[in-house]
Amino acid sequence: MVSEREVERLTHDAVNNVRSVRGLNPLSEDDELLRIARDHSHDMSDRQFVGHSTPTGTSMGDRYERYDYECRASMESPGRYATGGENIALLYLKVPSKRSDGKTITYETARELAHGAVWGWMNSPGHRENLLRSYWRREGIGAVIDGRRVYITQNFC
Repeated sequence: MVSEREVERLTHDAVNNVRSVRGLNPLSEDDELLRIARDHSHDMSDRQFVGHSTPTGTSMGDRYERYDYECRASMESPGRYATGGENIALLYLKVPSKRSDGKTITYETARELAHGAVWGWMNSPGHRENLLRSYWRREGIGAVIDGRRVYITQNFC
């Protein structure tokens, strides 16, 4: 059986490996961002949607606010800061799936799911940019396995 917590841990490790190879600082795990990320993954699973905004219009910023989480990540420009970031993924467990490169892959393990999520983010320009931002210091990764669907949310500060 694949563990949601193991998917989260291995995704975190894979993210930091990608960042390290590119000379970026590793991201530390943040328990509050983890709660926000898990909440969003649960919501996507419960309501069967995939998006940064919910069907009722709740945004990432709204989720940070609901948890009273304030992010002020100093950007490269003096006096500028980021208030958070988010990546999401939907993968399928033990179901052959076609990736954006045309390759068909079947995720069987937590490690394969983690690497699949990071591969997807790195091959999506906006997600890649988010993952490789030098000013992020912390992240939370929340995974929910709902039958064959695996929802993964990554939140940054």
